[in-house]
Amino acid sequence: MLRHSAKNAKRALPMRAEWYHLGDFTMNDADVRSFRETRVRDAKVSNVSAATHAPTAVDWAKWEDQITHKEVVASIKHFHTEQMKLLDAVKAEDHAAAVQTQTNGWELFDDAVTSCAKSVEASEHLVRNGARALFISFHNPPVTQAEQTEWLDTDQYWQAFVEKHHYYHNHLCSVTEDPESKEYDAKIELGMRKGWEKFDGKDIPRFANKLLENRPSYEYYDLYRGPFVEHMIYYLTKAGGDPRFFPEIMPFEWFGEMNKISMDVSNVI
Repeated sequence: MLRHSAKNAKRALPMRAEWYHLGDFTMNDADVRSFRETRVRDAKVSNVSAATHAPTAVDWAKWEDQITHKEVVASIKHFHTEQMKLLDAVKAEDHAAAVQTQTNGWELFDDAVTSCAKSVEASEHLVRNGARALFISFHNPPVTQAEQTEWLDTDQYWQAFVEKHHYYHNHLCSVTEDPESKEYDAKIELGMRKGWEKFDGKDIPRFANKLLENRPSYEYYDLYRGPFVEHMIYYLTKAGGDPRFFPEIMPFEWFGEMNKISMDVSNVI
């Protein structure tokens, strides 16, 4: 903009008549008083500037006659003469022509403008996606009410959550291990085998070629006593039968009801 004409540079600077109108936007008495004092000071500066006149030449003969230290006067005179030559040379230059002929370096400015425009576009894209995500998240139902309905089919975030939430828990460090990797499966398998070998201290053959989910239920309950007590209590409460007739495998509806009760109790706690 500045390279085309010097008038653009003047238009970029605020005029007094423009900022004087800012007083219309003052809201309280303190702001009105401060703005009035600012205008009074500006008027004083304008009056002093208007009253100035062209400076007169320094009478060096008069100062040389009055000051005893002639070398000090000579040093001051030399400094004043050099400074006036520099100011006169700057004043005599055609600054408008210098600006118009200055064409080097504007490529960097144009590249910066282009880069800023791309950054603005990327920011607008992020803002749109963020607003869309907040809107969807706000209208999503709680996790306890997650069902395969239309909102779940269209929301990829909650789809991934429903599919993966049973893999990731607070006791897992997902940064160092991937619970969906083959290495993690091998780790779980090795831990189950070690657990079985550790707790199976009876004089019976160890079927190390099978995992725990492939074993009969009595071997599962032999290792995990907590689930056995929980399932037995549920069986006695539900069926009212004798513990000697505890089923080998309970109906899957009973397991679902037990899990629902456990989740309800966890939510209340």
